[in-house]
Amino acid sequence: MANGFKTTFVGAPTSFSQLGAQAGAKAGAAIQQAFAASAQEKERKQKENEAKYGFDKASMEIIPAGIEPRFQEGLQGYLNEYQSKAAIAKQNPTSENIAAYQTARQDYLDFEQTSVTQSNFNRQTAVNIQMGKIPGLLGTREENMSLYNKYRSGDGITSMFKDGQLVVVEGGVEKNWRESTAFSASSVFVPMIEAPESKYSVSKTQLELGARVFAPNAATLQVRTKDGFAVGEIDKAAARNLGVEYLNSRGVTDAEQNTAIAYNAYNQIQKSGVGITEQDFDKALLTYDPSINEATVRVDEKEMGVATITRIDENGKAVFSTTDDDIKAAGLSEQEENRILNWRKAKAMFYESSVNNQVNQIKVVDESARQTALNETRRANRLKNDINAANDAAETQQKMLKEYSDSPALSVITPATETSKAVYGLPLNFTTFDDKSSEKITVISANLAASSDPSMGSSPQGYKVKVETQRVDAAGNPMFTTEYTPTGKRVDKPVMAESIVTIDPSDPRFDYITTATTNKLGDVLKKALLKIDLNTDGFLSDSQLGRRGIPLNALLRQPLQQEPQPQAVVEPEQTGEFVKGQGPLRIEEIGKTEPAQSLEIAPKYTTEMSNYLARDLSELSSRQQQLELRRNEDFMRRVESGNFNVTFDSNGQPVFTRKQD
Repeated sequence: MANGFKTTFVGAPTSFSQLGAQAGAKAGAAIQQAFAASAQEKERKQKENEAKYGFDKASMEIIPAGIEPRFQEGLQGYLNEYQSKAAIAKQNPTSENIAAYQTARQDYLDFEQTSVTQSNFNRQTAVNIQMGKIPGLLGTREENMSLYNKYRSGDGITSMFKDGQLVVVEGGVEKNWRESTAFSASSVFVPMIEAPESKYSVSKTQLELGARVFAPNAATLQVRTKDGFAVGEIDKAAARNLGVEYLNSRGVTDAEQNTAIAYNAYNQIQKSGVGITEQDFDKALLTYDPSINEATVRVDEKEMGVATITRIDENGKAVFSTTDDDIKAAGLSEQEENRILNWRKAKAMFYESSVNNQVNQIKVVDESARQTALNETRRANRLKNDINAANDAAETQQKMLKEYSDSPALSVITPATETSKAVYGLPLNFTTFDDKSSEKITVISANLAASSDPSMGSSPQGYKVKVETQRVDAAGNPMFTTEYTPTGKRVDKPVMAESIVTIDPSDPRFDYITTATTNKLGDVLKKALLKIDLNTDGFLSDSQLGRRGIPLNALLRQPLQQEPQPQAVVEPEQTGEFVKGQGPLRIEEIGKTEPAQSLEIAPKYTTEMSNYLARDLSELSSRQQQLELRRNEDFMRRVESGNFNVTFDSNGQPVFTRKQD
């Protein structure tokens, strides 16, 4: 080629340096153009590949925040593999490199998704544990959170990143993470949770009854006095009824209770209480079929449940709404009858074991000491009230005595007969003037008599009066006498005629005089009529009728008693400050008398006895006497009991304080 060049072209001398420069310039331009075209193509291809495969996204990928530590190693390994394969495929996008990139990318995304999903799920589980929102949680919150922390840290997991894959060693065998129990999609944290039926075991049911039924109602289940104080006993019948009602209600809403009933019966009867395994579950449900719980039989033309427990009796036995005889009389097959009886046996056992145990665990409250204290307070208050009532009664009686102490004495004008009431005279002395008759009337006395109708009471029957009228002459003119005063003044005085007459109800002046008497001496008339009524009703003697005043026993409508005769008081044999055999002198001893001529009064008691004798014992009300007796009996009861210290206040009244044990 070189030789050909030399022989073919002949020309001017050649400048090799210039040729070289020109050739270099041309070659450089060509190379630059070629490289530029190649770079543009490569850039186009990379853009296409990036748009298609997303190689650059790998470099920007980071491990998500919040994933559990057990995922960290594996996720970092997959991320590294993903980014490495992305860089290789981006630089050399061969089909082989792109395929490797895509595999690494998918591996990373799969593990990332698993780690994020499980971490979030487990985190919510932990929150629910801490907030107590997981039903049937076994163990404490702290215990379950400790298990969670071990789980999330990967405690017990043996893993390695090998040949671009996360490998887990389980049972001495290497497994891909997808096939392992540590990282598979279902490998979430599960706290300790009891099986649904296990919470209905007898032991759990007993605890539930205690916490939810008996503890909240412990106060209302106490046997109490009418004052509401607990006597130290539980109303066990009421407690058992509450337990039965709760279990019946729970059985309606929670079917697992019936499953637990079957398991419990099988364990107690077939397994002698040693416990049952999963292999026994189906056997238990066949032997004690929970579906029987809804079965019914016809009894007396009425459908009734075969397994409805209504109560637990005083012997602790479950009572069904139907009897065994009802079941046997229902015309069932032997197999069906046995199924029903077996289920009734299982249910009764469950109810009895659950309820009876907890009824005996109810806390007993004894408030008998408070009741005793209240009784003592009431007794003291009654005594105080009685004393106050007696004092009030005595005060009222004294007011009554004072009010009626001026009741007028009456005289008997006409004694009573078998057919008529007595007539009594009431002295009066007042003057009135009758405008109608122009008479000056002086009322001297009134005749009073009880009515033949007891409901009407006594009333005036007539009046003895002095009537003064002016005399007239033969011509009918009023007569006057002329008198002169010391100063010589003439005074004409009417000449009066006087007459003493009795005015009865037939006299036109009767009503006028009655009105005038009532207006003038109404209080005297009222008291006189009261005395007559008391005498008529047997509360006031004839002799008391003729005295001023009204005795208290008559005012209190107490039966008339024989008036006591003045007697001296026998002084019993004395020993120091006490009367032998009787203690201090008490009111009921007053009036125990003997004829005066046989007595000698001890000087020590002369004044006291004289004071008592001065009292009108006939006028003491029965209420006062009874109260005094009660006060003395209460005094002696408290002193003799030895439970009280007795002191006396400034008024001489006893003050009791309970002795301290």
